[in-house]
Amino acid sequence: MAKERDIDKIFSDYDAFLASIGLGIAKDNKPKPSTFAKIDDESIALAKALDKGTFKRESFMQGYRKIMLAMYASNAEFMHKNGFTENEMIDLKSNYNKITKSEYAHLVAKIFKNKEIYGFFLSFLAEDVKTVFEALVWKNTVSDEDILKELGIKVINDIEKKTYNNKTYFEQELKKEFLLLAIETETKYNYLSNSYLKTFLLELPIELRLVLKEYYDKPLYYNFVPLIEEPQTNFIANNESEIFINLPNLINYFQQGNIKTSATGKVMSSTLGKIRKSLNINEFYPETAPKEVQQLKTYLLASLVVCENKTKKEANVMGILKKFIEKTYPKKYNSHTHILTNLKGGHHLYNINDIETTFVEIIRQLPTNEWISTQNFLDFISLRSYDFHVATIYEMCNYLTYETGGKFGKEKKQLSKASLKNFVIEPLIKGNLMLWACYGLIEIAYDNVNTEELGKTYFSVYDGIKAIRLTNLGAYILEKTTEYEAPTVKQNYNLSFSTENLIILVEGETSITDNLLANYADKVGSNRYAVSNESFLKNVSNKRELKTKIDIFKQVVNSNLPTNWKSFFAILDKKIDPLTQIEDVLVFKIPSDDPELIKLLIQNPAIKKLLIKAEDYQIIVTKKDYPALRNKLKTYGYLLA
Repeated sequence: MAKERDIDKIFSDYDAFLASIGLGIAKDNKPKPSTFAKIDDESIALAKALDKGTFKRESFMQGYRKIMLAMYASNAEFMHKNGFTENEMIDLKSNYNKITKSEYAHLVAKIFKNKEIYGFFLSFLAEDVKTVFEALVWKNTVSDEDILKELGIKVINDIEKKTYNNKTYFEQELKKEFLLLAIETETKYNYLSNSYLKTFLLELPIELRLVLKEYYDKPLYYNFVPLIEEPQTNFIANNESEIFINLPNLINYFQQGNIKTSATGKVMSSTLGKIRKSLNINEFYPETAPKEVQQLKTYLLASLVVCENKTKKEANVMGILKKFIEKTYPKKYNSHTHILTNLKGGHHLYNINDIETTFVEIIRQLPTNEWISTQNFLDFISLRSYDFHVATIYEMCNYLTYETGGKFGKEKKQLSKASLKNFVIEPLIKGNLMLWACYGLIEIAYDNVNTEELGKTYFSVYDGIKAIRLTNLGAYILEKTTEYEAPTVKQNYNLSFSTENLIILVEGETSITDNLLANYADKVGSNRYAVSNESFLKNVSNKRELKTKIDIFKQVVNSNLPTNWKSFFAILDKKIDPLTQIEDVLVFKIPSDDPELIKLLIQNPAIKKLLIKAEDYQIIVTKKDYPALRNKLKTYGYLLA
């Protein structure tokens, strides 16, 4: 494999090489840039993407120019076969300052047009550069610090400098051999050294990565690889049975107006404790856990429920879950609002990326009842280039902030491109996994979270999740299977229904039933509730809403109701909207001071038969008979407009 010094030697001898093939350039007759050779459609598309993407002209000129010349000098015939021309090489040698960025992109695109020339290109890279380049085929933007940590390769030089008061500090500079990568620099001021600390972000444009991935065997975690053993974590949570209790109870609680939200639609933290206690929700973490995670399940459960209208077309749990995953979650749920709880400024984001639809697509690919590590899930997303930027990079870096402990108390910090992975992308993915776990669609294995300092000991309250497993319920809701047997659920209270009147008696914990039955009945004793027409019809305005409320009530009470209760519901249904509005009639008011007209309308047989009703100085006539009435009255001198 050629080293960098080999390229330098080839490059230094390039004048001799050009002369040897009859392309020597007179020093006093510098040629003008030539017309670049035509390239195939795929290369044209890539060239346009490289031109408009994150590559800078400097990357092309300083990173690729010398390599392309060395490749041509090493095997001109092979380069000709792959679309490079002699005139292009002359321009690269002597007129490189006049070549535009788009023209450079046009040339560089040819390097990646097929596996053979790409392999030839790699052979001219130094070993460290090749390692980083190939790693970036499968990774998004990576900082110089992460490259050092993950690959053991230092891509920067620390240049020793002096401050105005002669203090020594080091300034970071990217090594020139890495200039062939798309580079961004983020700078932070260091007060201690009175200098700026630079972070270099290296990447390959997504359009190029998609091309290059086809030249490689897929990495292990490109697919989901089931764990051989059950994960060893502090906790494992499967909410598959509990959701059949939690969901109808939570919807009922929401319909009572008991879940408070902010102006942005986010569930307010002040209401979580009451929700959890009222509905007896078993949390992910014990009460001894840090306060940031104590009510996490309650919050996530409520965050999806409040996105749906109060009226449901489906009232059974299976129907509601299907609607949530097919419609509510992808169309109404905003992860940047509900999941990124540690970040502020989300209401300023405008160009929102639809990550929820993408997430459903990914979850659907999980194997059923197989443990998958969270790292495997993250790598699956990254290696397949799924986009989990919640908005544009510009918006996220300019509007999203977080608070962390500073020297003088709480300090607000703005996100940078380098921090998006830790503060946005991974929390979005992990948080959505925990949301799905709340609804019993996946099972999770997770550890405690050290919430001591945001940005240092943790990046989100979802950091503890270590492995996931698609449940039978999840497979059914995602239509991976066609059959599902709902589990039997047990309550810590017992309800009995009178067969003679609409009275409910409670045995057990009444603090829970007070909330569960508040939307249906009035409490008339310490453990007695009375249902009436008025109590049950609260917040009901039509037949569909009544049917939904009856269905949810049956799920809440989870009981085979006596005949008198079924009759009550049947009678309620008949009494809803019993009057039929007649659309094709007109109603007119008769002037009380016109006795002649009144007598005419009441006593004239020809006119009287055209009227449906004449009472209290009002008459009703069908639209069909109105023209005849108008003509009759006209003969007596009355003109209707």
